[in-house]
Amino acid sequence: MNIVSEKRRFEILNQLETNGKVFVTQLADDFGVTPETIRRDLHELEQKGILKRVHGGAVKSASMHYEPPFTKRQNTSAHEKKKIGQKAASTINDGETIVLDGGTTTLELAKGIKGVKQLTVLTNSMAAAHVLNNSLFTKRFEGSVILIGGTLNAAQQSVSGSMAIAFLEQYRVDKAYLSCGGVSMDVVTDYDNEEALISKKMIEIAQSSYLLADHSKFNRHSFSVIAPIERFQHIITDVPSIEGWDHYIEETGIDWIVAKEAASIES
Repeated sequence: MNIVSEKRRFEILNQLETNGKVFVTQLADDFGVTPETIRRDLHELEQKGILKRVHGGAVKSASMHYEPPFTKRQNTSAHEKKKIGQKAASTINDGETIVLDGGTTTLELAKGIKGVKQLTVLTNSMAAAHVLNNSLFTKRFEGSVILIGGTLNAAQQSVSGSMAIAFLEQYRVDKAYLSCGGVSMDVVTDYDNEEALISKKMIEIAQSSYLLADHSKFNRHSFSVIAPIERFQHIITDVPSIEGWDHYIEETGIDWIVAKEAASIES
């Protein structure tokens, strides 16, 4: 699929996310293409489980709304997440300002930060903020932690909403480290719309963005779109390659970083 098709399908998903339904004729007018082209787009997106085609258009896929609680997600692919988190932590340098989302993989990154000086960390994760605060207290690293303000999602132990978006707009950071619900060659997605909006804003304020995703996240979709995959300069994962992805990664120039076996984290 070419870049024009990717961008069009990304915009179709954005409209679907906003309106709950899209119409073939309206989309064809919006993008200046034939209705047949839009129908092919919708067919491809339906095959991936992102939407459901109906007469004249498409609606949200009901199966894409569920997000497991934070504590359950922590125990899913825990070994892989630890490896990825520690590798991500090794890419952080003295004097940087970084932002972490509310994911369980980025929580492992927070646990892995050690020996860095003059580091500033912004996060919307209550769990990561707690870990980072303890690390500051025990002098595992030197710097400061800024907890983003907003509406608390107790089940996910994170903060989101319009206040959180406005809070992030005040900052510019060196690096964003983000987790996700799914990764395809089209887009990176998350389970929750509010969390996806936070992730979008984090990408916007960062000079470079790192996607932290274990192998189980690839060729999967959650419902809410975070961004086209090209918005990420780096992907940190636990495998050297994903079937069918080698040419795509080479073509896009994304830095594919493989996390090796995780070391034990000293207290």
